[in-house]
This record gives sequence, C-alpha cells and structure tokens, in this order.
Amino acid sequence: MPIYIDVPGPYAEVAAELHRIADALAPLAGDFPDVYVGLTLSHKSSSGTDAQRIALVDALAQAITGRGAHLGQSFSSGGGRRYGADRERYEPLTLTIWATVSDPDELSELDRLRRENAELKRAATAAAILTPDAVTA
Repeated sequence: MPIYIDVPGPYAEVAAELHRIADALAPLAGDFPDVYVGLTLSHKSSSGTDAQRIALVDALAQAITGRGAHLGQSFSSGGGRRYGADRERYEPLTLTIWATVSDPDELSELDRLRRENAELKRAATAAAILTPDAVTA
C-alpha cells in the first residue's frame, strides 16, 4: 500500500475521501454488473479569477495526466468557455478536469464596447465645453 504524506487542506481531504471510497470498493465481490465511475475535478462555483481557475486546471492536469489543458467549447448560456484537459479513460474510470472561464471573443467585444463608450464620453465632454451655452460672457 502506498504511503501518503498527510498534508492538511482541501486537497488532502479530497485525497482521503477518494482513498476511503477505493478501500470500500476493493473488497466487493459478487454477481454485479460492471461498474462505471466518472470523476470530475473542477473549481467551486464562482470561485477565483479566470487566471486562478486556469492555473488550477493546469496543475491538476499536469499532476494527474502529465499533460496540459486547453481552451475548449463555448457554452451557449452564460457566455463562458470550458478550459480543461482531454477526458482520460482508465477503464472503468473516466476522469474529467475542467473549469469555466470567460469567453475570449466576448471579452474582446466587451473591451471594444468599453473603449467606444469611453471615447463617446470624452467627445461629449469636449462638445459640452465648446458649446456657446457653456461659455459665459
């Protein structure tokens, strides 16, 4: 049996729970159908910035699969994109590592609209300064 270093924190708690589940599954025997196990590793809802979520997925993917992650599909609702590692199949286990990040296309469009809005405000301010009503005699 492998020896695990007991490091306190949320990742140690997850590892301990996974070990508990593995220990409970190992002795099962009987005339059962084949089992399928899906394990998903992701960020907690609304936690962290895009950069933090990307760093988390990169660290998990590298530690578990030895490979990095990549930007994936867009979600039609919510406007985010999936950043994750390729799904790994370790029969009968499927491992998914992902996070939702902002859609770069939408961020670019939002940034463009913000710049246009700022330019319009500057132009409106300049126009207000130059109008005859603003000049006192």
